Amino acid sequence: MSNVYHYRRLTSSRRKIIMETAMEHKATEDLQLDRYLEKRSDLINRMAKDSSGVSVIEWYDKEATLYDDQFDNASFQYHKVVVKILSDLIQNKDARILDIAAGTGKLGLLLRERGFTDIDGIDGSLSMSNLAKEKNIYKNYFHHMIGRERIPQIADATYDAASCGGSVAKGHLTFDNIQTMLRTVKPGGYLVFSCAVWNYQFEDFSRERLDLCLQDLKKLGLCSSSEKITSMHREKEPADILILQRGDARLQ
Repeated sequence: MSNVYHYRRLTSSRRKIIMETAMEHKATEDLQLDRYLEKRSDLINRMAKDSSGVSVIEWYDKEATLYDDQFDNASFQYHKVVVKILSDLIQNKDARILDIAAGTGKLGLLLRERGFTDIDGIDGSLSMSNLAKEKNIYKNYFHHMIGRERIPQIADATYDAASCGGSVAKGHLTFDNIQTMLRTVKPGGYLVFSCAVWNYQFEDFSRERLDLCLQDLKKLGLCSSSEKITSMHREKEPADILILQRGDARLQ
């Protein structure tokens, strides 16, 4: 009887230690998430004030590790939706895909899990790029700030599809940069990107400006069709997902 009592008391002690350890781990995780969300508020303030994107890149360079660690805990959803749509559109798992504003590879990793093997990435933050390269997700990873001009490392009509998760946003990529992204895709291919709805509060990011941009792309023959789907950026933050099919036009 004493042996049974001793076993139960020992088991109870172990359970208590395990529970206390788990609670301490959860508390540490919560503190890290709170720290990230506080830092994200700083990022959003920078986005609102700096249209050049310089201070935004500085934030990503400084906070790349924290961002990478807490991204999943912060309940972001846009990358999952973009990947699901691309997977439905592109049946060939050998298709060449460009992940634009790839960051630390969150979206690229999901593409890998879906069976895609020929993925390149591009991002303007060196720290984010370095973390992504360590994961061996991408065949090529270009460190470059996307502007209105053609991306120097990438020829026009190179990829079967391109993705951009969460970075068509104030202080990041503008609607004017959509043309640059779309021209990397082969005629008939797709560009799928997300835009958090809260960006529309800014005059240069209004829904009307987005609609005008899409109209211009169609007039140029760069976009043959477009579709908008309502989804989520992260928990309680809605987003629009844009699906553009590349037209036949070529730019000089």
